[in-house]
Amino acid sequence: MNWTGHLAKYFIHNGKLTGILMLGLFIWGGLSFTLTPKKYNPTIIAPAFKVTVNVPGASRDEILEQVTKPLENVITDIAGVEDVYSATMQGGRAEVYVNFFVGENLDSAKIALNDRLQSDSLLAPLGIQAPAVESLDPEDVPVVTVALTSTTTSEIELRKWAFEVRDQLSRVDGTSRLFVVGGRKQELRVEIDPEKLSHYAVSIQQIENALKQNNIYLPSGQIKGDQKNIQIQTQAWVMNAEEVSEIVVVTNDSINIKIKDLAQVYESQEEINDYVFHHKKELDPKSKVALISLAKLRGTNISDVTNRVEKTLEQIKGQVLPADIKAEVLVNDGTTAHDEISSLMTNLLQSIAIVIAVLFLFLNAKASLLVAISIPLTLSTVFGAAYIAGQDINRITLFALILSLGLLVDNATVVIENIVRKVGEEKKISKDTFAEAVGEVGMGLFMSTVTTVLSFIPMAYISGMMGPYMGPIPFFVPAALIFALLISYSINPWMASVLITKKDGELQTNDKHHITKWTQLGMTIVLKYRQFIRHLMHQSHKGKMVLIATAMTLVFVATFPAFQWVKFRMLPKANVDQFYVYVDLPMGQSLNQTRDKVQLLETELLKDENITMIQSYIGTAPILDFNGLFKAVSNRRQPHQATMRIGLLPDDQRELNSENIVIALRQKMLGITSHIKGLKLKFVEDPPGPPVMSTVQIRVQSSDEELMKKEALALMPMLKNVAETVDHDISLPEVTEDFVITVDHLACSKMKVAPGQVVDTLNALYSSRVAGIYHRQNLREQEFITLRIKPELRKNEELLNTISIPNMMRINIPLNKIAKIEKQKSIPPLMRENHRNTIYLSGEMGNRSVTYAGIDLLKNLYDYKLSTKDAKLESWNLFGMTYTTPDQKEVKITIGGEWELTLEVFRDLMMAMAVAIMAIYLVLVGQFKSFGDALLIMTTIPLSIIGIMPGFAIMGKLTGEYFTATSMIGAIALAGIAVNNAIILLEYINSLKGKSTNLIDALTEATSTRLRPIALTTITTVLGSLTIISDPVWSGLAWAIIWGLGVSSSLILIVFPLLYHWVHGKKWETYH
Repeated sequence: MNWTGHLAKYFIHNGKLTGILMLGLFIWGGLSFTLTPKKYNPTIIAPAFKVTVNVPGASRDEILEQVTKPLENVITDIAGVEDVYSATMQGGRAEVYVNFFVGENLDSAKIALNDRLQSDSLLAPLGIQAPAVESLDPEDVPVVTVALTSTTTSEIELRKWAFEVRDQLSRVDGTSRLFVVGGRKQELRVEIDPEKLSHYAVSIQQIENALKQNNIYLPSGQIKGDQKNIQIQTQAWVMNAEEVSEIVVVTNDSINIKIKDLAQVYESQEEINDYVFHHKKELDPKSKVALISLAKLRGTNISDVTNRVEKTLEQIKGQVLPADIKAEVLVNDGTTAHDEISSLMTNLLQSIAIVIAVLFLFLNAKASLLVAISIPLTLSTVFGAAYIAGQDINRITLFALILSLGLLVDNATVVIENIVRKVGEEKKISKDTFAEAVGEVGMGLFMSTVTTVLSFIPMAYISGMMGPYMGPIPFFVPAALIFALLISYSINPWMASVLITKKDGELQTNDKHHITKWTQLGMTIVLKYRQFIRHLMHQSHKGKMVLIATAMTLVFVATFPAFQWVKFRMLPKANVDQFYVYVDLPMGQSLNQTRDKVQLLETELLKDENITMIQSYIGTAPILDFNGLFKAVSNRRQPHQATMRIGLLPDDQRELNSENIVIALRQKMLGITSHIKGLKLKFVEDPPGPPVMSTVQIRVQSSDEELMKKEALALMPMLKNVAETVDHDISLPEVTEDFVITVDHLACSKMKVAPGQVVDTLNALYSSRVAGIYHRQNLREQEFITLRIKPELRKNEELLNTISIPNMMRINIPLNKIAKIEKQKSIPPLMRENHRNTIYLSGEMGNRSVTYAGIDLLKNLYDYKLSTKDAKLESWNLFGMTYTTPDQKEVKITIGGEWELTLEVFRDLMMAMAVAIMAIYLVLVGQFKSFGDALLIMTTIPLSIIGIMPGFAIMGKLTGEYFTATSMIGAIALAGIAVNNAIILLEYINSLKGKSTNLIDALTEATSTRLRPIALTTITTVLGSLTIISDPVWSGLAWAIIWGLGVSSSLILIVFPLLYHWVHGKKWETYH
């Protein structure tokens, strides 16, 4: 008896301990499932940061050389940094984005970045402000968005109520990072009259200084007495508009000039620099809105947190908010996660029910019951291990468990079947009989489990964000298989020793083909199979013809992708309940122009029956979501930019999926807005997997900025001509004209005007100047005292010609006497990626896979000629091309986006499969002490391709199904299953070598005996997979299992015995 038999013997002889263990595993698994955090997607740890440095007044080239490039070099040297992106802006601003490798420790990355920036700060040029570091963490993305709406409450009051609600929700356990968006802040406005300034020869700086001197608080020390100390606090706060109006700005013997003589002072809402709208079909169009967003703490259960938030919000509605303010939840990721988890749990339970039903059809009642019990027992153990390992439960987790169901019953089935057989054959049974039965098949099961586990483990090393996204599969599937094996060695034999009797074994022994007992058809199939396989082995030339035909079929179906009979795609788009529209007008367009275009789109979109709501963010960034985090939507805050979030009906209430809705609406909206010059619309859908900057992306990189621009503009028509690419854009902004005012230092000196006063005055006139804090009681948000001129005075350049600045002698000096006013073309930001100047061409995909758009782009790029004469193509690969000009300037053109992600993922999956196959082969060589037998088993792996490729070709024609990354995972799983079946067959054949059996009889006996377990594994796995074919993302895995396993299981029972007969025929005769 080997170690597997001894292990079974221990648990059989210690039945009470085993029973307690079994009960403990169920309880442990149940508690672990309850306590384990549940999410929609797996946790992805990808540390990313935004570093912002301001150098006021610096030119773009100056800040590029003195800040951006040194900062890029410093950051690149930090261990774990993968990519560095930057944007350098005219006027003195640099933004550097740092991406660490996926899986790097977030806290360590943050500390390393801050330490490096701090240590290099002493080397920074004079005038550079300290870097501001912002974490871009997916865990900080809001999970709930609440809208407060009212038709009667002012926007100022609505925003104040939003802060009240925010404070109430902040007390909910598990919440973090609560923000208010929308509504309006209140301010105390000092609206300056330029004519009065000129009349009194008063400068804006004088008004500002007067305000600061009259709005101050300062601790003044303390009275130190013999008995006690008393703190002294001196405050000179202005509390209302009247007090500000009476502040004296200039005083002399003849006159006191007060602020009221120079400006109007009044409380007002802040100047409108953005709009936030919320529209629903049943909501009054005049309704105003303020939004509250909140995230959850890391490691908390999203459903629990959002449920608590909703309960608290219901209490707030009844106890805090007035009747004319309505509160509703617009976004609830907890509900989304709960619905998805609940749906997949239902699918898992359905799959379990299907598997158990199949067991009762194939096995007798007691054997079926013993195998059936092992399913929930295994899953409970897996959930317990997952909790200890710090895993969470998400949709990928449950897909992995559904995938593993058919595999994990195989171990229990083989053990229980062999126990029943052994009990029937033995004249006298004891507890050791059950242990001996386990020992007979234990090593075979061990090896088959090891090889199947090996086929999944390499998937844990997939690079990039796809690694943690698919990470639950190489954890949960191997865990399920390992625990199923251990249970089949321990608890299954003990339960069998309790339930299986001599009578059960005799019934099974007397009916060797129990599989056919329930149907005459089954008996006929088995008998026909035995006759067929014996005939092929007796007529060896026919057997060889079958093998040759199988090989030729394999080669033929392998060409299907080349002819596009089977089409590839990274992942199909999920059917979600929202999408976004990015609205971009030409740079320089006013906020109101953008608002008008958005309102036109809102009106037309709300006519669609599938759309329930729209939130529009104009001139301000939208509330962040996971996809938006990686698309840098936080930068969409210019007046010519708007972001619209479109909410759809739940998928069970609409006929079309979200992808088709977007395709239809894109065409409709482009038609409606075709007359609007320069308008760009991008329809952005939530990705089913890791997000990318844009689905289609071309990078143009060169050290020569003008050459780079020229090539990027030349490539744009090529991108537009690629079939089904839509929403085209380029990161090169439109060139606009700016007023540039150059101060004449000599003239200023003669006129007794400080150049800084000129700059300061213009800044105050054309921007709002915060002159202090407006102190009032019970404010949850700071309010300011602001200096402004009337908006209508800033509508054109006429004011520039009338501005005068008082000098030290209080003589007004016209601006045009001390400065040159002229128009110049704007200098666009310079974007860089990994130390290379970069321009991005981008687009989205219509009804086509980005794989074939990428292939088209590669073909076009290969034939593309640079605009520079005699430029040479230096190198190319599947990611792009590198060209060199005659003056040795390099131009690099690469394809990014989903094409890059697809290549990397399929490359990693192919490498994972290759590593798995090599590891399996080495294990098999070690087990069977034969390179030939190991290779013989490995030949069964490609058989699944004969099923997969024609299956996807058929499904592609019927339903448009693509071969995706999840399909590839199915193919990897099939490799393990095929090897599993072949190992058991070979083990059985080898056991017959010692008996006086000829080879054909041995092969017939082995394949017939193994027919039931193979059929059982195949049917349970195939039927269990049927529960996920409706999921658009994971249907690829299901169809790969259904087609691949259905065909490969059948072929193994034919091809393997024929190959063995062909290879070992003479050796077998010699052996006997």
